[in-house]
Amino acid sequence: MRGAWPEAMRWLPLLVLAACSSPYNPGMGGDDDPGDTTDVPLRDCKTRFEYVPTGGVTTVAVAGQWDWTTKEPMTLSGDRYVLEKELPAGIHAYKLVVDDQWILDPANAYRAYDGGVENSGVRVDDCKAPLVKIVSHETSAEGAVTKLALFRGAEGAAIESLRVVRRFEFADHELEYERTGCL
Repeated sequence: MRGAWPEAMRWLPLLVLAACSSPYNPGMGGDDDPGDTTDVPLRDCKTRFEYVPTGGVTTVAVAGQWDWTTKEPMTLSGDRYVLEKELPAGIHAYKLVVDDQWILDPANAYRAYDGGVENSGVRVDDCKAPLVKIVSHETSAEGAVTKLALFRGAEGAAIESLRVVRRFEFADHELEYERTGCL
């Protein structure tokens, strides 16, 4: 499909709007110094479990390989049961316990095995590390805009630098970007 795009479209600049980020060393001065970046939010270390019942339910809990003997009750919030729990980074096997019946999470196709038993699985990132998350990406005849959300690690670790690179036809092109503030 090489050459299918008009020449102007092949070299459109990519504008990245970075929310609350500091790609520079603080205090260096100059036009590039964003100043105080303490407004960059910290990552949340909680893993969210949700269950939307399809019929009448009286109790819903979560149990997992972190402690299979403890069924942690989930709280009804609107039409769903919810539990937020801090877990260490890694892959964790778990099951929902609905009215004392152990079930796989119907909203999660990811599986993890513990002791040869199939369970639902959840992958937990290291929340102490900074995070860059794509919020949206839009393209038009004028160009492309990608919006990012940036988070410091849970203990304050910051993003030290940020580069924006467009890869097109096997070549990398470093691009400029604009910081627009917090989302």
